[in-house]
Amino acid sequence: MTIKLNKPERLNEVLALAESAALQHGVNYTRDAMNGHGSGNGFAGQYTIESDHILVKITKKPFYVTESRIKKEVKDYWSMLCIKSDQMC
Repeated sequence: MTIKLNKPERLNEVLALAESAALQHGVNYTRDAMNGHGSGNGFAGQYTIESDHILVKITKKPFYVTESRIKKEVKDYWSMLCIKSDQMC
């Protein structure tokens, strides 16, 4: 499953918030300038930074969690991180 997210102007601020939250929740998370990946709590995924958006690919999920629920939660959380860093996404 792939999710397309809008890329904020100050992307590194939003990614730093995401990394901090992931680590607090026991998720193994690593990133470089253009990619990242994480796994934990039954989920695994990766992202790639494109010119004007970010592609998130969920590679593992619990069978009882629907794709539509995951997409909604990822998009809602991304929006919250953008707001927290005082940006529009």
